Amino acid sequence: MKGISSGRVKGIIGILLIIMAVSLIFYWENFGREQLLYKEVIIAKQDIYRNDWITKDNISVIKLEESAIPKEAVSKLKDIMGKEAKQFIPQNAVIDLRYLTDRGMTLAQNQFIFRIPNDWIQSYPGSLRRGDDIYLYPVKPIEGLEEEPINLETTLSLIGLKVAYVKDSGNREVKNIENQKLERLDGTSNINFIEVIITKNKVKRLQEIYDDGYKFLMLYQ
Repeated sequence: MKGISSGRVKGIIGILLIIMAVSLIFYWENFGREQLLYKEVIIAKQDIYRNDWITKDNISVIKLEESAIPKEAVSKLKDIMGKEAKQFIPQNAVIDLRYLTDRGMTLAQNQFIFRIPNDWIQSYPGSLRRGDDIYLYPVKPIEGLEEEPINLETTLSLIGLKVAYVKDSGNREVKNIENQKLERLDGTSNINFIEVIITKNKVKRLQEIYDDGYKFLMLYQ
């Protein structure tokens, strides 16, 4: 009897181990693998074209195996909502941060990035940042005076532009420091040069104004 009981016990244990093994395999294939090896990413729900804005209507969140996810893939909706596509993104493609830019920063066919020569600028706000809409106000410095006071009497109109990049002397972007993202009390470094989005006609106009003896005050709202 003892032998029979021992055999039954071993049989029951064997059956239980098989059930547990099957259960673990089932769990791994259906839940465990996804939790450990998969990560949420954002994909294009439909074709997204250059200059399209990113909205909840044209993107969705799915899970993919982490090894197949690009390094710059986006996983948080708040990081891209309202941004603009700077290239075509096909349906079901993983949204990559390199495909996007801030709204209004994508170049139109007749636009270019232009670094404003520092000699052209009389002054600019130290709080200037990428994406700002700026206005260049032509003023004529008085020659022969050390501090070059400016003559604000001019009939030349303001020239509106958008800032593409604000860089320091190390060619790094000047940003607000981390705990002041919504304010502009302090920057990560000092501004060394400013690049803007501009057309050839506006570059020519700025050159003509500068050649006439004017410099530019830079303003933004």
